[in-house]
Amino acid sequence: MIFKITFRRKSSYFLLISLNFNDIINNKKGWIKMDKKTMIKRLKEERKKRKLTQEDVAKILNIGRNSYTKYETGENTPTLISIDKLADHYNLSIDYLIGRK
Repeated sequence: MIFKITFRRKSSYFLLISLNFNDIINNKKGWIKMDKKTMIKRLKEERKKRKLTQEDVAKILNIGRNSYTKYETGENTPTLISIDKLADHYNLSIDYLIGRK
């Protein structure tokens, strides 16, 4: 069976809707807690460690530089898809990037 994946953002939480039946049962609320201040700090640190510009990271995410800049300033929150791409690119866990570790 194929399920549609959708995301909704609410403050510092993301709502993940229906990845599969087991995910729905195991996480009834579907909310993912994140520490926004830590995430902002880590986005900057990891980018600078790798000597990347905001423009470089924006290209990795297929977004504009201004959009990425808003992630680093906390004006906007990255989507889970963007967080996943960055975690893969930086070879880090999503938990680390969002401040859960």
